[in-house]
Amino acid sequence: MNTDNQFSLRHVVIAVIGGFALSAIVLLGILVKIGLLKSLFGSHPIGDQTDTPIVVQGGSMTFRTTSFNGGFNPTSNGTYCVFLGPQNSSLLLEVTQLGNEPVVSESVSQGGQIDLFGHLRSQGSESSNGVEVAVVNGTCNSHDGLIAILTPEPAANGATGSDFYAYRNNGSDDDGTRIERFKDTMCTNAPDAQGDEDSCERLSNIYINPQQTSQPKTGIRIPCTDGACEVDFAVTSPIAARNKH
Repeated sequence: MNTDNQFSLRHVVIAVIGGFALSAIVLLGILVKIGLLKSLFGSHPIGDQTDTPIVVQGGSMTFRTTSFNGGFNPTSNGTYCVFLGPQNSSLLLEVTQLGNEPVVSESVSQGGQIDLFGHLRSQGSESSNGVEVAVVNGTCNSHDGLIAILTPEPAANGATGSDFYAYRNNGSDDDGTRIERFKDTMCTNAPDAQGDEDSCERLSNIYINPQQTSQPKTGIRIPCTDGACEVDFAVTSPIAARNKH
């Protein structure tokens, strides 16, 4: 009888230890995933000092953000907003090419505009289709501050077929990020008929202007080599800026 009790006690102890070990493994997995997200996007953008709340990746032009800031919030007329940081935050656009090319950084002023264009398949050159990003002080997902408004390039800018893929609208990806993916609706029409639309939807050039404009290609140009680069929206809050001095 005593032997049975001893065995039962051992089983209980082993089960408890096993339970703790399993919980530790699960917790470690969660922390690792959070760490990976933070390494790509920075930490929670609301109230923190420096973040990358939006990352654009290509080949095919894909905008990513975390669900921490509400993801891509629909506004009107097919546009989406993303909360970037408190009012008077500063924004730096950082473009990383594949290979060993240096990172290119350009500041974007409040009220500024960023335009990211795709390719013409037939010529391999820059098209007028892409995504316009307005950087303004406003409200997004009930948060007041610096926000980005994503709009398919309008016809006023010379675009002929810019959109987002409906099935990807603020969709959740395997890594926990939210997605908006650029769609070139003219890519199956002449002169770009026949072939994979990805060749049209990969990044060609990025333009930065200090104010809203219908002539975005007059701004600072940053090329995306071979259509494969990463664009980080690096945001620094006013608190962080003061702490640097």
